[in-house]
Amino acid sequence: MQPSRARPCLLSLSLVVLLALAPIPGRAAGWQEAVFSVSDVARLEAFLVGVGGWRREATGTLAPAERELWRLPPGVGGRYVLLRAPDSPRGSVRLVQFDDAASLTPLRAEARTWEPGGIGGLNVRIRSFEALLPAFRRAGFQGHSAPVRFTLQEFTVIEAMLTDPDGITLTPLQRVAPPLEGWSLGDGLSRPFNAFEVVADFGRAMRFYEDGLGFRSLRDEAGPLGPAGPNIFGLPWDEMPRVTRRLRWLHPDGAGASDGTLAVMAFDGARGAQHARSATPHALGIVALRLPVPDAAAATDVGEGCRAAGMTAGRDP
Repeated sequence: MQPSRARPCLLSLSLVVLLALAPIPGRAAGWQEAVFSVSDVARLEAFLVGVGGWRREATGTLAPAERELWRLPPGVGGRYVLLRAPDSPRGSVRLVQFDDAASLTPLRAEARTWEPGGIGGLNVRIRSFEALLPAFRRAGFQGHSAPVRFTLQEFTVIEAMLTDPDGITLTPLQRVAPPLEGWSLGDGLSRPFNAFEVVADFGRAMRFYEDGLGFRSLRDEAGPLGPAGPNIFGLPWDEMPRVTRRLRWLHPDGAGASDGTLAVMAFDGARGAQHARSATPHALGIVALRLPVPDAAAATDVGEGCRAAGMTAGRDP
């Protein structure tokens, strides 16, 4: 991977958070990069570049220090490709293919959308589901439902959760009304701007993110998922009013943030398997979010905050 100025560390809850210590231009704001562990780099790169319109920024092999960071078995290495949408320097995606990828299983194998453990997926913006959904299908992505049109506050949108064979979920969002401003959308995919995860223990998750990592709440929601009917989660339509959800959007900068956000949610009334035990870097799927911090001292402060919140670090900075 691209060199950093200090050693990164892994901090984990039910997902893996990789703190990248190399600062980026401008003020750091939320996660800047998502790491996908894939069975075939070429397959997903072809889709994200050819259909999504993204571009390759870098490629290479994992260095020994990186293999140690990822806690790979002896003798196992890997290669990576760094991709980025052309509309912003933020929200890049690093595709990593480990040497033993053929023997790995997705960390959210056979997961339902409401089941906790691991990173649930990333949001991207698109102009048209009608134009892009066939390409998603050809690339192996399957929806948990057909795209659903709904209104949230003053916004009318169309959304669907689409998962590929490696367990990587992209959730495109098409704005219907009012017109979307501030985004230069082409015919492909925008940069990823939000990540989401489902947790089993909402209070514990908040201790990790707010007390440990210093994230701030952007918005809180709690209550039934909605009226009976179509939904992006793949729930039976008549179950929607019976299932409640606690949802909090988080970001290090707090109010006004629109990139690098994280939506943490917990469901009540929709129970399923627990995938946290398989949420390790050495699996297939979305295995990490990279958050830049200015220096090693800041990373040490984060590590100490997480330990004070009852979490453990994979390695000290």
